[in-house]
Amino acid sequence: MLDPHIEYYGLLRTCLQGPPDKDLLNAIAERAADPPVNSRYIGLKEGWQLLTDFFQRYTIEEAKQHTKATQDYLFGNPLRPKLDPYASQYLYGRRHSEALVNFRRFLKKWQLVPGENKFQDFEDHAIFILDTVVQISYLMEHDGEHWEEALEECLQEHIIPWFPKFLKDVEKEDLEHGEGGFYAGLAKIGQAIIVSEAEVLH
Repeated sequence: MLDPHIEYYGLLRTCLQGPPDKDLLNAIAERAADPPVNSRYIGLKEGWQLLTDFFQRYTIEEAKQHTKATQDYLFGNPLRPKLDPYASQYLYGRRHSEALVNFRRFLKKWQLVPGENKFQDFEDHAIFILDTVVQISYLMEHDGEHWEEALEECLQEHIIPWFPKFLKDVEKEDLEHGEGGFYAGLAKIGQAIIVSEAEVLH
């Protein structure tokens, strides 16, 4: 059975949506002090090392300030963000492209259309896609075989084709920006996780 690393996807969704609070930073700092080891994927080790170094440099209060500055720098300007985390933008170079149409088709197929069964024009945003992955993982607890198929489809068709490039950009911009380490570490871990899941699915 595919292990979708739901904990990571949920964490990434939270940290893309806004800077982490002190409780979450404390939890990640504790994990970074004794990170999980998987020697097969060097990116995991490198990502956790970036997080370990980050929390060794800063107190939790300082870390909170730095993560807020980085999150604002990367995504804070809604009109002209440094990174535009839409599948459409990464796959086709423009918003509202085939990537949005295809993900809406996926949501309809699996009856996952949000709200009052209405689309809002942001369904192919990274946060929404990650939220969908987490939602499917909860549904798997009740009907594993049915929803595992949905999860595999979501990962293979709507995350693997563009998330690695997006996360690589997050890593690069965070390190070059000068507040760096936290988002770069999360991004590095994510790249390794997606590589591992792509190998399972292929």
